[in-house]
Amino acid sequence: ISTLENGRSNGFSRFIVYDGRLGPDRSEPAHIARSGSIVSYEDAMTMTINMRPNCTLSFAPHVEF
Repeated sequence: ISTLENGRSNGFSRFIVYDGRLGPDRSEPAHIARSGSIVSYEDAMTMTINMRPNCTLSFAPHVEF
């Protein structure tokens, strides 16, 4: 949540998703598939609120060039 709030307070509205980085043996296929996607702040917060314990979900502000 701190990454999302910090990014939002610095003007970012979109974030890149990092998830499922433990690979197919330890991560769900849907989580591996969403890794690398770009989502809105609102969608990132929803994903964060719904994550389970030991989840590897994380975000970084997305910068478009």
